[in-house]
Amino acid sequence: MSLGIDLHRIQPGKPSQNGKHERMHRDLKRIVQKGPKLTVKEYSAALKEFQTEYNEQRPHEALNMSFPADLYRKSNRKYETPSKAIIYPDDLLVRKVNKHGQIRYQGLIYTISETLSGYLVALKELDDDHLTVYFCNQILGDIDLNLKQFFPDMRAFQIGTDYEQFNGTLNQKVLPMF
Repeated sequence: MSLGIDLHRIQPGKPSQNGKHERMHRDLKRIVQKGPKLTVKEYSAALKEFQTEYNEQRPHEALNMSFPADLYRKSNRKYETPSKAIIYPDDLLVRKVNKHGQIRYQGLIYTISETLSGYLVALKELDDDHLTVYFCNQILGDIDLNLKQFFPDMRAFQIGTDYEQFNGTLNQKVLPMF
């Protein structure tokens, strides 16, 4: 998300909403999990075999019967480490997530996620007792100030979540822009 990549989630328990990806997993299991338990070296060889077959030896219907390796083009852009300097709208409170995945608000510490260590998150006051926590334009959950606890929000895992709370945009910018 800090690179400007949008998330597209499927509903929990609905693998049919991501059929191509699930098909790849089925094929991978067929190759890698065949026979007796393998050593790490044997698993590595099986994964390499799968990668070669999948990309170079088997045409894909979704690619008009082409091979993925024939269509792949290396990007001209050099990969840059994602910037942790996310700019949020001025009306939001911004907090930096510490190395333990926590933020501080009104003298209290709330655990959000170690994954976001070093990143900025935004807080939007819902009412006197609740804050919504955002990373980029994604709702992470709510802080209940009475219970002094962060609650992950299942809206973050649903399709078609509506983020109209910011008049249609979060005006989020990630620096540097690529």
